Amino acid sequence: MYEPAVEAGIPADKYWSMTLEEIIVQATANKKVREREMKEKAIMDYKLARLNAYSFNDPKNTPAIEKVYDFFEDTQSNENLDGSVANGAQVSAEDKKWMAQKANMMQLAAAIKRTNAKKKEGG
Repeated sequence: MYEPAVEAGIPADKYWSMTLEEIIVQATANKKVREREMKEKAIMDYKLARLNAYSFNDPKNTPAIEKVYDFFEDTQSNENLDGSVANGAQVSAEDKKWMAQKANMMQLAAAIKRTNAKKKEGG
């Protein structure tokens, strides 16, 4: 019983002080949390795949991020449309990394657009 309980997410040091009922309740709760996280990840992956399909096939009709991700609010963003940060805003290291990745992706997208335009022109 000890090994399955620990595999179910029950801390090994707390296992011995718990009753059987507490172990079952905790293991069930841990399972539900993992299932909910997996469902959320699957939904996010699906939404991202849809956005990618729009971006590559029909970029002019790509929906706004607020419409795709319900939790995203434009008012919380300190970033301007051009990628610069609003005056007086503090930027975390994670946000800086994200903005650098965004800039790289925008450069890559621009290069792809130029290449496609050259192909259409015939050279």
